[in-house]
Amino acid sequence: MSRLQASISAPTRFVSASSASSPPAFLVCAFKRLDLSSGGAPYRRSCWRSKARHVLSPGDGLGHSRHDRRSGASRLPASPARGCRHRECGARPAYQRRRGRHRRLSPPPRRARRGSGPRPRHPARGGRGSLSETTRDALLGGRVVLDQPRARGLRAGLDAVLLAAAIPARTGERVIEAGCGSGAAFLCLAARLPGLEVVALELEPEMVVLAGANARANGCMAEIVQGDVADRALASRLGPARHGFANPPYWPDGTAPPESMRAAATHEHGAALADWARFLAAAIMMGGTATLILPAARFDAGIAALRAAGFGSLALLPLAPRDGIAAKRVLLQGRRGGRGPARVLPPFTLHTIDGSFTPAAEAVLRDAAPLPI
Repeated sequence: MSRLQASISAPTRFVSASSASSPPAFLVCAFKRLDLSSGGAPYRRSCWRSKARHVLSPGDGLGHSRHDRRSGASRLPASPARGCRHRECGARPAYQRRRGRHRRLSPPPRRARRGSGPRPRHPARGGRGSLSETTRDALLGGRVVLDQPRARGLRAGLDAVLLAAAIPARTGERVIEAGCGSGAAFLCLAARLPGLEVVALELEPEMVVLAGANARANGCMAEIVQGDVADRALASRLGPARHGFANPPYWPDGTAPPESMRAAATHEHGAALADWARFLAAAIMMGGTATLILPAARFDAGIAALRAAGFGSLALLPLAPRDGIAAKRVLLQGRRGGRGPARVLPPFTLHTIDGSFTPAAEAVLRDAAPLPI
């Protein structure tokens, strides 16, 4: 015992709360390695080896590490470890569970780093995926309200409205759309001319369901049929219609648009542009019209496809973003069995210099005005 007492360089001050006599030496040994330099309020602790309550005064300190003293991390008293004779009067982080407790406190918050934390899930780009997420959009100044896939290829917008405005239909006539998608084009046409008999063809089953729901929501009595434009027998069964229209895929497989690669809806998969023209020719009566909206870079392919399908009296309307800028889209219209000459109309300008719509474009896009060709 004398050797043990001699090895203690700085005896620990010990006060018994029960006015007991001086503690035995083995209790003093338990606190041998304590850092006695830190201050603070008196720290009360129960020692399992003795029934007495022992108090460490501020001068005795607590065994915190140098890192804890610098960082100021909150420390709580550690629970007594049964069976451990030399358990120090240590401390524990706030998030560590104390013995006998059934609840675990949450760890202290960490400083967020740039780029840390969960990242938002982005919808799949390209292709035609699930319809789990849709957005509700309005066209023609709110006359048409429809749901569209959030990330499902090309979403309907100005092209659908301009295509519908260019169809020279009258109330009560039968019209057919090839590749209707969510139904934006035929819904805009029906909003401008109530009482039309609308037939629409769509390849994707999910889009057929969505187009039907949009038609019912807008009070449009439309017949939505699932099928392929390459099926000419189906076109004959759906006709005869007075007018047909389509917004076909822009680019053949293996090619890309000049600006950027668009989604699968902008590419020809299986059916070529000539198949779309032949489908419309089989579904449209003699003297009826077929209207297409295409990129300006493909107007020659559109003219060739319509002529090969038996359409004549072709008319081309360039759609220019602003004055002095080349058209990016064209409206192409032909009459089945027509023998008149081809015409190129003056460009239809969409925007002014400040970016707002021109009065003519405002009338078409907001007020459902027709766009004669």
